[in-house]
Amino acid sequence: MTKRKFWKGLTKDQRALLAERLGTSEGYLRQVFMYGKTTGAKRARAISAETGGALGPHEFCPDAFSESDSLSVENVSDSAA
Repeated sequence: MTKRKFWKGLTKDQRALLAERLGTSEGYLRQVFMYGKTTGAKRARAISAETGGALGPHEFCPDAFSESDSLSVENVSDSAA
């Protein structure tokens, strides 16, 4: 799933709740999801967690995370179960 598709799939209330849970504004998140604005590593992890892992932190902060970083985190949690 793409960031844009994820954002468009949220209702206005869900967007507001996501922004509240992340301690930011809907406008900022719209820039991140729709227009590719990058975030810091801490916020990238928080967004990934709030999306239930549907989107990895590498999609929000490619300078700090690679796609394989996200995959290895999933593999570690799978093997720990």
